[in-house]
Amino acid sequence: MDNAALFLDYIKAKGFDPSKAHKTLELSSKPSESISRYITNQFLLSDMVMSDELKKNNINGIYGQLDSKGIVAPNAKVVVPSIFEFDTIISNGFSYDLLFAYNFNTNNYIGFCIDDNPDVILNKFECLVKILSKKHFKKFTLECDNIFGKTFGLVKRKEFL
Repeated sequence: MDNAALFLDYIKAKGFDPSKAHKTLELSSKPSESISRYITNQFLLSDMVMSDELKKNNINGIYGQLDSKGIVAPNAKVVVPSIFEFDTIISNGFSYDLLFAYNFNTNNYIGFCIDDNPDVILNKFECLVKILSKKHFKKFTLECDNIFGKTFGLVKRKEFL
């Protein structure tokens, strides 16, 4: 089982129910490593996307990124959806888009599933948690688990500082 499928199982155990999500936005994955291969009613937004790869993996998506106002897709040849069409944002891995994922009224499952060098990704996510806490005046934490020799992490938002 690949890391995308394992991360999907992990976030399901943490409360993500793909059947109840109206529309899911996945950030920052290559189509060949995307969770979107395993769920329906999704959209992949990444600066690692090539249209031929999307077709090959049967994934709906576009080359672009998230900023403070929504989805940015330069040179898009398709209709770019509004960020407000999505009720859930997921990401298995780190990218700068994650700084903006909490600007919108969405359910977020932001984290990672890795085999090796957990310190590098842990440092990035710990910095992300600090930035998000200051930016949104809320407490964010990084919840980590070691399962089957893999390191999983999930950014959690608390209601109060």
